[in-house]
Amino acid sequence: MRTSALALALVVAALTGCAAVTPSPTPTMTERETSSPAATPTAQPADPCGGLLDEATARAAFGDVVDATDPAATIAAAAPHGIPKPYWIRSLGGVACEFSNGVAYSSNRGFVSDYVGLRVQALPDAADGWQRLQDKYQGQAGGAQCSTNLGPVVCTSEALVGDTWVSIYVQGAEEEAGRTLISSIESSAASFVGSAAVDQSSAGALPTLCSDVISNDTVESILGTGDLYFDVPHGGWSIEADAWLTFGGLQCFWLPMDGPDLVMSLDALPAGAWAWHERQQQLTGASAPDAVSIAGADEAWVRCSAADECALDLIVQENWIEVTLWASDRPGDRRAELESIGAIVADALG
Repeated sequence: MRTSALALALVVAALTGCAAVTPSPTPTMTERETSSPAATPTAQPADPCGGLLDEATARAAFGDVVDATDPAATIAAAAPHGIPKPYWIRSLGGVACEFSNGVAYSSNRGFVSDYVGLRVQALPDAADGWQRLQDKYQGQAGGAQCSTNLGPVVCTSEALVGDTWVSIYVQGAEEEAGRTLISSIESSAASFVGSAAVDQSSAGALPTLCSDVISNDTVESILGTGDLYFDVPHGGWSIEADAWLTFGGLQCFWLPMDGPDLVMSLDALPAGAWAWHERQQQLTGASAPDAVSIAGADEAWVRCSAADECALDLIVQENWIEVTLWASDRPGDRRAELESIGAIVADALG
């Protein structure tokens, strides 16, 4: 099985949090005013919606079919590789919450008609990032947009309320109920106060280029393939893209010169050990990772969603790094390849 051109486009979209666009050589990180850095979070807060939405309001729109759940979990269940973008939102003191029927759904991996629920993300101190992306991409914003083009009613909204960027997705409610939910959430955002951003000062510094972590020649040698190149997301229009560009980190993917088939990707969340430990608790049964020993890594775990598609999760100086080898008919031992790559990555980042 090979990764199709469509799958590649979806992976690029997953990295940017929006539609795939032409990558740029080096994304430019932005700065924003934040309160004093916080100790790294260890779990979802008691109120993951930060006062923007409560369970009673959600159930009034959907009935008893929805429960509070972690959007990182339902997104990752549909797209098991790549660090879920809600962790970038929360790293900046924002919130990411969901009330749903628990069906796995990542918008970057295709529409799922069985999903019922809503997702809310709010990013504080985001006025500059909002304007920057508006100017660059002319993003659609302001008021609920509802449609039945895909079957169930889907309502979305992107809004800047004060300095808070609020992103809302509603599926499976009646249109009037969806619009009422969006209006209520955006009204509450006027008094939203995010928590302090995660403190990166004690984490190891991450380079800005994946070539500073591992060279193409090395990747080609380990994987037994030639003529690879690496690329990075351009950013795109989304709250996730703003969070990534602001908080920083690495996101790269490797492709062959002569085809569209994705070979390898690398994500790194600065000071993200807390997020990996949270994500790890969601990986049970057949998806549970296996601990491996890699010199220079504080932790190393391998997990496979298929015999030919595996990921390595590393904790190096408090940073979470995920390397994925994507589905391919290329021969080779994916776990052994990942361990070899992981040793080089850990050495470069240690």
